[in-house]
Amino acid sequence: MAPPASAARRCRSACSSAARAMIVTPSACRRPGQSRAPTARSEDEESGMSTRRAWSSGRNGERGFSLVEVVIAIGVLAGVLLSICSMFILGGRQLKGGKTMTEATALAHDLMETFDKLSFTGLYTTFGAVAADTTKSVTTTGATNPTTPWRAEVERKLANGVATVTLDQVGGTNFGNAVGIKMTVTVSWNELGRPQTVTLSTIRF
Repeated sequence: MAPPASAARRCRSACSSAARAMIVTPSACRRPGQSRAPTARSEDEESGMSTRRAWSSGRNGERGFSLVEVVIAIGVLAGVLLSICSMFILGGRQLKGGKTMTEATALAHDLMETFDKLSFTGLYTTFGAVAADTTKSVTTTGATNPTTPWRAEVERKLANGVATVTLDQVGGTNFGNAVGIKMTVTVSWNELGRPQTVTLSTIRF
């Protein structure tokens, strides 16, 4: 008969073997073809996936411009630019027209002041009229006369510019018995294809 200590050791050894035989590893329990259980994702992976999903959703929700909308926008922009350009062109023309009008008026004043210094009789005789005449008119483009010295300046400052001085008797039948002489200075030119005129008048008694 075996001693009690040896019997106890054999009993523990047999129990340990039986226990090991009953332990089943996870790999042994997995069925053929079955995938492994999903592992937990890290926070970075979750954040990246969320960003991709949001970006993909945003792209799918985007709405572009149609061809009709683009054409309409271009048309509106072209209309605005055309209006602005027209305003600049119109402003430039008005500025140039005002400058030309000022120069024509200055020339008319210069002519009138020059001849207004003459005496009553000297006024009409200087222009080649006689006492029996009732009117006399000369121009810068005509034959040599008192207005000829202004011809070059008038043509230089004004397009197709011409200055005309006209004398008319007032209160009589001719210059010899007239009460006064009306002197009219007219400066005419072309501005953008349209005739323009400045007229000044005075009466000598």
